[in-house]
Amino acid sequence: MSASVTISNTFAAQAGPIPLSQLDANFTQLATAVNSTLNFTNYAVDSGASNAYAVSFASPATVSYTAGLTISFKAANANSGASTLNVNSLGTKSIVTPAGSALSSGAIASGQVATVVYDGTNFQLQSVV
Repeated sequence: MSASVTISNTFAAQAGPIPLSQLDANFTQLATAVNSTLNFTNYAVDSGASNAYAVSFASPATVSYTAGLTISFKAANANSGASTLNVNSLGTKSIVTPAGSALSSGAIASGQVATVVYDGTNFQLQSVV
């Protein structure tokens, strides 16, 4: 999971010792940014339909489709063929086998915790029934 972290460089033109109050403010900002990224939970319960899975994450709301993004979701329905996943309403992406083929019927069971990894184009199903 990658997230953008922006920390302003307030020390670039600093002459002399840096006041402790300024260091505390910047370290607090950095700690907040790191903790918000580390607190991301990549598990959600599916709210979509059969073959059209959908999950939402409240934090961070800036989840984006980047290669390596790993999502685990509890499927509400079994699939009956080719399937998609929509994360945080970012748009549907196909769920495929590690070989890149469309899923066959029963590849995802109702109630199964399915784990998928985004490869830059599709989600590859890692867990098998």
